[in-house]
Amino acid sequence: MGASWQESKSKDESLRKLEENFQNLESKAKGKDQSQLIGIEST
Repeated sequence: MGASWQESKSKDESLRKLEENFQNLESKAKGKDQSQLIGIEST
């Protein structure tokens, strides 16, 4: 029982880290899109 609880807890933590990484990638992609748009507008 205790071991399975530890397993589920570590799974939750790894899922949370994956979500954070995905959100970071998304925000980076959005920032790139914005800078590209600004670059296109300025030229």
